Amino acid sequence: MIAGLPSFHVQTFDIENTKPSRQENVTSYKLQQIPVFPFIDISFGNPFDPQDICEYDPIIYHEMRKDECQICSNLKEFAPQEILPVDRACLIDWMCRLNFKCQLSTNTLFVATSIVDKIFRKISIPKKDLLLIGCASMLIASKSEDVVPISIEQIMILSENSFRKSDLAQTEPKVLEAIDYSLIFPTSYIFLNLFLRANEQSRETILFSKYVLELCLTSVDFLTIKPSAVAATAIAITRLIGGVIPWTAELQHYTQYTFTELIPYVRIVHAILLQENRVESQFMKRKYGSDPYLNIARVQIPPKLPYID
Repeated sequence: MIAGLPSFHVQTFDIENTKPSRQENVTSYKLQQIPVFPFIDISFGNPFDPQDICEYDPIIYHEMRKDECQICSNLKEFAPQEILPVDRACLIDWMCRLNFKCQLSTNTLFVATSIVDKIFRKISIPKKDLLLIGCASMLIASKSEDVVPISIEQIMILSENSFRKSDLAQTEPKVLEAIDYSLIFPTSYIFLNLFLRANEQSRETILFSKYVLELCLTSVDFLTIKPSAVAATAIAITRLIGGVIPWTAELQHYTQYTFTELIPYVRIVHAILLQENRVESQFMKRKYGSDPYLNIARVQIPPKLPYID
């Protein structure tokens, strides 16, 4: 257990008399010792569904909090690069477009970005190979995260044949070797989905929080910030722009961050949101400015925010 994080109490469910959802020859169910978060009731899924892994969520959460500390400490030193921060940001924005066009899971984009940054830490990448590395990272992340992963043919079409198919096939194992074949990343998107359970949420607040998270991917200012802190920041600034108090006792309890700790990160996000023609996130703004996303990227951002200015 991580020092400083909330401990879990054990709640017992006795559902012997629960009727099975399917007509099976089952007389009784008994599910015991399901750890849940204390303080408020946050659903971890359906404990009556044998295919749900809700009882493992607290364990996964604690392991991610440990892993993110190690990852952030390792990201402090990057290999010398001829690639500028704006180049990296534009690549991630293009990867977001690829993720959207191929209907991949949202976490695929976050895992792929983590792979790219891990490669930057170990290897000096020529600028001409930047797109190739990004596509190989998306291919690997999709195979790890998606039920139906992206195909090389889809990548070739959307990249407008910027490289040969054989180049991508040869780069994929090299990328895997560079990241030590490790595909477990505690992404800010996973933390956001957890923290949102402790937040009063609507579809608008969920979408705006995700928009903020994707914008943070493009900023090098968040490279050494823990993913859990980035997720908490997304919720805080969403609440500020929504006109409610930025932080609650429940959010502080579950995120283990005070609002004072998040203020520097909120200011960075606020500055990004105020950039109307930001080159590094053109597609993200179009995506979240469309009707399916409730046009939340077109929300009027106040020049000053309460509680921080």
